[in-house]
Amino acid sequence: MRLTHIHRQYRPTLSSRKLSNSGPGHGRSRLPNLSFIFPLCFRQLHSSTLRRNLTLHPQPSGVNLLGTSFHSRVFPLFATMSTAAGSDAKPVFRIGITSAFDSGNIRHESTELDGDKDNIATVSLSIVPDPHTELEDKAHMQHFAFRSSVSAPPAMTSLRTVRYEISNAGDASYACAWSGTTVFASDRYDASASGDDGWRRVPSTSYDASSGVLSWTYDHSSGPGSSVHFGYFPPYTYDRHLALVGRASGVAAPGLAVRSLGRTLDGREIDYVRVGTGPLQAWVIARQHPGESMAEFYVEGLMERLLLDFSEDDQIAARALKEFTWHLVPNMNVDGSVRGHLRTNAAGSNLNREWDDSPDYKAPTLERSPEVYHVLREMDRTGVDFFVDVHGDEELPFVFLAGSEGCPNWSERLKGLHGAFLGRYCTSSGGDIQKEVSYEPDSPGEGKTCICSNQIAVGI
Repeated sequence: MRLTHIHRQYRPTLSSRKLSNSGPGHGRSRLPNLSFIFPLCFRQLHSSTLRRNLTLHPQPSGVNLLGTSFHSRVFPLFATMSTAAGSDAKPVFRIGITSAFDSGNIRHESTELDGDKDNIATVSLSIVPDPHTELEDKAHMQHFAFRSSVSAPPAMTSLRTVRYEISNAGDASYACAWSGTTVFASDRYDASASGDDGWRRVPSTSYDASSGVLSWTYDHSSGPGSSVHFGYFPPYTYDRHLALVGRASGVAAPGLAVRSLGRTLDGREIDYVRVGTGPLQAWVIARQHPGESMAEFYVEGLMERLLLDFSEDDQIAARALKEFTWHLVPNMNVDGSVRGHLRTNAAGSNLNREWDDSPDYKAPTLERSPEVYHVLREMDRTGVDFFVDVHGDEELPFVFLAGSEGCPNWSERLKGLHGAFLGRYCTSSGGDIQKEVSYEPDSPGEGKTCICSNQIAVGI
């Protein structure tokens, strides 16, 4: 997980070349702008401090619903069974593969009966890419999520081990991240659940770099029928998102406001929660990249601490609400999340490259990136003293902090504040965040203002 971190008040505007110096909060320079990064490739998951830090979000193909394409197919496998009257071909096994749900992403390629005694079948699959991204000139992909339903007569319950293969894993945006990772599985997944819905690692996962195939086996013999969800990371669904926002609107909290900042290209609301009455303006956004959905679990935990499970006995939360006004956007990219994308919204825009113009590319725009457009306008209205942009990382199995060293206003003071915040966070988090591993910082003056954290940094 990455956290971008700057330490001064930002007056964001729709262009970093026309910065506003007026409005609420201007002139304060106390606190950091952060960009957290959670690893998507956790080898061990913690359910304590960052107890919500898992998730996944892919994309489907087939039927279209609100701009979302789905893929769903059922595959009956036939074997010969002997009867008193002789031998007849009868359907013995039935395997159904579907990604026709919120965040689903998979394409079925083939299903074959296996000749060996260990697996009844091998299911070949492929990940569906995001729409083409104009600015980066590529179609990202990595995330997947699908359900497999395997059924057989009771007499065959011991023969339900299926091998799954993702044939195009080597073409993923971060193929090197497959090595050492493990697929998730849940046999009791509830898309609206707010507690433990059974996601566990599949230890048989392996990646063959020479063929580019990610594979694992799963024993479906838990009963007469076995329906299991698989994913690169457990999803944080839109249903759960709506439930989180609904819970927030139903509590009594100081300065509370729950509203929409605008609408996405697919017509969904850009949900925004404000809480607290302090003079300092703290902004936290998550999930610009929809596949990094552990970021929304992080914001869920923050919201529970600040308002959903708030107690006057929690002196830290009480102080935070008194000294800050919190502005929270739990999911910047709800369209991409529902569609099962890795990095883009409905138009194929990478939102974390839409915060300022690039050469021959105007951003943000209502036509391509309304999510950034509306959030940036609200930031300009309120001012920003403290900023957190929560991300996930496919390759680094650590929680870490990333700064804005490449921005022209990076200074010894900001470097000191950044280090002090990181040190305090490491001390208080119980080991969930560390400071030894992070991204290589940009060279001085090389920070791109189309990236969210840099746009906010140079807006000081």
